[in-house]
Amino acid sequence: MTHREPLPERALFRDVHYLALTCRADVLAARLRARPAWREWDEPRIAEMLEYADWLERTAATLDPSVELLDTTERSVEDTAAAVCEWLKAL
Repeated sequence: MTHREPLPERALFRDVHYLALTCRADVLAARLRARPAWREWDEPRIAEMLEYADWLERTAATLDPSVELLDTTERSVEDTAAAVCEWLKAL
């Protein structure tokens, strides 16, 4: 996200908006554990992702540019896709 802002390619875009799909930590851990083995989501990597997700939820609004969060904990895939489309239309 914001680590892309200093890249030279960033100059090619007038505005960049960030939307992060989030969910409760227990749901995120379960989703990561359910992925195929070849994706290599072991417990240390899951713990790292949970830390990152927690950091993102705490700091999203203060980042420059800010990151809008969309909680997918109780959403179906179809509902999440529709919410993302609505977010894009509102830009």
